[in-house]
Amino acid sequence: MQSSRRIRTLTQTALVTAALTTGMIAAPRTFAQTSQIDNPDWPLRSSDIHWPAGHTPAGADLFAHNELLIDASCLIVWQHLVQAQTWPEWYPNSHNVNLLNSPDGRLHHDTQFSWDTFGVHIDSHVHEFVLGTRIGWFGRGTGMDAYHTFLLVKAPAGCRVVTEEVVRGTGAVEFRKNDPNAMHRGHDLWLSSLKHVSEKEQTLLPKKISAESGTAHKEMLSQSPGEMKPKLLILENDEGEHRVRRPRELPMT
Repeated sequence: MQSSRRIRTLTQTALVTAALTTGMIAAPRTFAQTSQIDNPDWPLRSSDIHWPAGHTPAGADLFAHNELLIDASCLIVWQHLVQAQTWPEWYPNSHNVNLLNSPDGRLHHDTQFSWDTFGVHIDSHVHEFVLGTRIGWFGRGTGMDAYHTFLLVKAPAGCRVVTEEVVRGTGAVEFRKNDPNAMHRGHDLWLSSLKHVSEKEQTLLPKKISAESGTAHKEMLSQSPGEMKPKLLILENDEGEHRVRRPRELPMT
């Protein structure tokens, strides 16, 4: 009796996991990725990606390339990428993100973090970190050894984001056989969600700057002419944050 109940529970859990993985990720394309030759992402791979030794597309059992133009600054996009603890708030294929050695909740060089994605628990380690431009991490799960990287390129219309991932191991082979397009769809979802939150913030930014600069203007008007100091608005600092800052100046005479 207990054995039958346990089997039913495990079956239901597997069905729910499968539904979450395929249901929340639309499947606009269908193809059989039986090898890299049959993978439509293969000819699109970027020559600008930096691959660590042992983790290259040529040696992958599973490979995906995705890119998207986002109508927002690369610094805004970057902030959402490195604030990993907030991923589950806007990317529905990420769960239980836990940063192990980052007190500010952001990814940095050598940051270690664990999370769940595609129904698999992954232990990750940031390998490449170029502020505002490149970030890549190793990821290891049951039967899987992966490397996932993002490249941000400034464009006239905003920021072009390229992401690629290679996965090796028996788990990757099974993943490809069961649903060869799942990783591509998952990364499509990641980029479209990233586009949504970044463009929303870009739209709200002028209102935020206007409110902060209005406060600065009122403070300026309250000063006597001998006390007035010029106000400098810095919209983006090195971390991509947007705020009003006031430099230290000598009193105007």
